[in-house]
Amino acid sequence: MWVSFEIRGRLGHGSNDKFLGGKFHEGWQAIVRIVRVDFLARQAIARHEHEPLLLEARNAFINTRAEWDSEKGELVREREALKEELNKAKEMAIEAEQRTEVVRLEKEALQQQYTKEKVE
Repeated sequence: MWVSFEIRGRLGHGSNDKFLGGKFHEGWQAIVRIVRVDFLARQAIARHEHEPLLLEARNAFINTRAEWDSEKGELVREREALKEELNKAKEMAIEAEQRTEVVRLEKEALQQQYTKEKVE
């Protein structure tokens, strides 16, 4: 489940809105950061100090994103390792199937040879 957040505020005298937003995968650290960003937002808006808030929120977002990228990298490596294991297992199954076929053909040939020798 994804948790969305956004912070909007006017900076300076212009009418340009500054926006910071993103999505966090639901998790303890992300929730804590969102709550902290929300708390900082309420404080900064009350004091009309938006710039530090946006910087803090941006840093929290970047740090969380870096942690997720790291975790994603680990998951990708694990997935690749599992794919390699699966491919090896498939190859081994094919080899076993081929050996079984060879054994079956050898058995058939021996039975035919035995039958010929018995008839003679």
